[in-house]
Amino acid sequence: MHTFAYENRSSELFSTQLRALSTPKHDDETLYDHYLLPALGEGLAYGRDRAFFRATSLRLMGLPGILPEPEGRATRPAPLDAQRLRALRHLIEQAQITPLWQRLRTVLTPGEAHDSLPSIWPLRRIFTRLNLSLARTDILVCNVVLPFAAAVALREQDIVLYECARQFYTSYPDLPSNQVTRMMSAQLQLPGEPGGACQQQGLHYIYQQTCRTKECTQCIAGRKAL
Repeated sequence: MHTFAYENRSSELFSTQLRALSTPKHDDETLYDHYLLPALGEGLAYGRDRAFFRATSLRLMGLPGILPEPEGRATRPAPLDAQRLRALRHLIEQAQITPLWQRLRTVLTPGEAHDSLPSIWPLRRIFTRLNLSLARTDILVCNVVLPFAAAVALREQDIVLYECARQFYTSYPDLPSNQVTRMMSAQLQLPGEPGGACQQQGLHYIYQQTCRTKECTQCIAGRKAL
């Protein structure tokens, strides 16, 4: 069940977007931010108004885009939405000073060789300093940051970055339990929900590929090799 980041839909989308760029420019971190920041904005809204959050990201970055009517059409955003929108604004403001991808790459690929993977806390602190919860931070890291890092590494043929992203992903601790992981654990008759973000994302991958569309005969978990 160890599907790595580049196999999930987020990294496939990032790879498609980055292939449209010209010759790789390792120092053009601002260009990468144009793809990373809107994805993080959408990630802040998982389970909520994703289209509005992504469009808001583009607006804050000064990029063209239509700002849709928020879901619910209340005069003010809900407290949780307001908190996450403030975090998004601060993240984009900081990126205008130092590109976000530059900061993330530095954390993901330490300058000196290590016998073991560095702590995930420097990576987490980039987001928790924005008053985001640890749970939301981990969701952003596993669903956006690491898949994006894998896509950049594949584009630049950067073996070190790819391997660091892979190791972070496969060793990342549990994400919050959700409806899909609970349902898939029961469907596959597991003794309990699997531990570790990679295993949990594997359940999401199986669900997206076959379970959601009821293609049971093509199930990744139950299919036997010929």
